[in-house]
Amino acid sequence: MLTPSLSQTSQRWRFNSRVTGLNLSNASIGTEGAAFLAAALAPRRNTDGTYSHNSFLKSLNLEFNNLGCDGAAAIARALAPVWVIVGGGGEDSDQMLTDGDSTAVTPPQVTVTAAGKWVANTSLERLNLNFCEVGPVGAAAIANAIAPRLSHPETQTSSVSSQPRWQHHSGITHLSLFHNRLGANGARALAEALAPRQQPFVDGEANKHDDDTQDEFAFNPTLRSLNVGRNQLGDVGLARIAAAFAPAQTRNGRWVYNATFKHLHANANSCLSQEGACGLSHPTRSACLIGPITLTVYHW
Repeated sequence: MLTPSLSQTSQRWRFNSRVTGLNLSNASIGTEGAAFLAAALAPRRNTDGTYSHNSFLKSLNLEFNNLGCDGAAAIARALAPVWVIVGGGGEDSDQMLTDGDSTAVTPPQVTVTAAGKWVANTSLERLNLNFCEVGPVGAAAIANAIAPRLSHPETQTSSVSSQPRWQHHSGITHLSLFHNRLGANGARALAEALAPRQQPFVDGEANKHDDDTQDEFAFNPTLRSLNVGRNQLGDVGLARIAAAFAPAQTRNGRWVYNATFKHLHANANSCLSQEGACGLSHPTRSACLIGPITLTVYHW
């Protein structure tokens, strides 16, 4: 159903255009099943060196399946951006950034010897992993998949001369991770991936961007809803999630915010006390700064 086929005429991978939503809730899918789904979702390299991915599937529901951290990480790796390097002789080589350490929140650096680009699945919009035993390790892998990447990863051997900029490549608009025992560590990983990244400036360049304050930070442009309810986040984890959506202050003193995000669902998290509530109050206390956000937070 999801596994693509290679066209004999165009020599490009073709995906099933009829499947736009897949509901496999409570289907006894474990780690091996998740790996199979991940293989079907991952980008495929065409004969000409370009990449194709499933641009038809918009919604994937895997709730109530015991995927575990390994299964969740496999799904995350399939959705993570791939850095395609144009090598010598016109041939392309690719490297999946999560191959080394899928639990790393900050994408590992890639040795860039020539120009390249990020290739990712930007079509999947809704991902439901409720009750899937994701855990903090799986949460870190998901965070790694949705975290922004630099347009040109800088390394000591980089030959790219243009200034790198943070860019988001995930198309996910609704991410639901209810009841997955993420804990404070899982919350930290998600928070670091969702927090705005300040764009790098070369020496003496900052003054040229005084009137372009919104572009000074890279905010996640697609995510509208995040469900991290009943995950034992505690006060520390909840405060970290809240801080990811706090307004950011530019170099010239202006405040900017993520205008896309609308709904944070964080109910039924253990040990919710004044500290966690205060953490939420900071990014949501001023409607003129961040606009309307719906919060769902209560004891259970």
